[in-house]
Amino acid sequence: MCSAHTMLRYKIEKTSCLSPHVCQLGWAIFVEPVHDSENLPAHIHKTAYEICYIAHGTVDWWVGQKQFEVGPGFVFITFPGETHGGLHDIMNPCELFWAQVEFPRGEKLQGLSRSETIFLADKFARMKEHCFPGTPETPVLFKGIIDEHRRLSEHSSILVRTGLIELLVAVIQAYEAHQHSKMSNTAYSKVIRQVMALFDDHLAEEIKMDDIARQAGLSVTSFYRRFHEEVSMTPGEYLIQRRMHRAKRLLCDSAMSITAVAHALGYSSSQYFATAFKRVTGVTPRIYRETSLVRHC
Repeated sequence: MCSAHTMLRYKIEKTSCLSPHVCQLGWAIFVEPVHDSENLPAHIHKTAYEICYIAHGTVDWWVGQKQFEVGPGFVFITFPGETHGGLHDIMNPCELFWAQVEFPRGEKLQGLSRSETIFLADKFARMKEHCFPGTPETPVLFKGIIDEHRRLSEHSSILVRTGLIELLVAVIQAYEAHQHSKMSNTAYSKVIRQVMALFDDHLAEEIKMDDIARQAGLSVTSFYRRFHEEVSMTPGEYLIQRRMHRAKRLLCDSAMSITAVAHALGYSSSQYFATAFKRVTGVTPRIYRETSLVRHC
């Protein structure tokens, strides 16, 4: 069960939503790993897209036989009819927004023509990836829609309908920008890509941010500000995420001992590594390995 001391959640069900096209809407903050047996076990939305945005932290979700590690600033979408859930039924420390949206069959989204509705529905149907970077306005639009449900004014229904359309368009634009950046390799600036490569090359070592900033040709202040602007997290948060990401990949290699994984990531002992890993993921490396090998890593 989820404790009030470890999470905040505001969830709006279909009967209370101000748009007939939204099956569920919500926002939540998890301050530590939480076993969520209500929302994270395997489930399907038969007719709805579920659009999630991770504002802070990282989550481990799965769709079918694929696992996804979704970081801050990313959109994660599941498509109608897909079986999905949370790895180990655990929500890692994070802040996230979500909406389950249905495109009406033979009708139109409120505020749009039938042809415009078909246009947006077709854009979503053509998406081939579940996870991609969002845009700065994505969390703002989510928050605006949720706030209208919380304060309920005479204008709220109108604002929710227009906000939903804006959100759907913003998600489409983010997806298309991601496709373009993959082809042109422009997701991050050259200097930030250089920093990311330095992190990945030295995960097993003690990394000093002053040294990284100097190698990038930036002052420490400029380095922190620029990194956060582009990556949506601090360099320290990114470094932890990359170490845990590498740990998860290594744990999928059953021939590698947990002690060897710990040493490969610069931890002095397997116990220290296990403590750090569980703090982020909510499970021990051993449990992660045993359950994750059931799915493709």
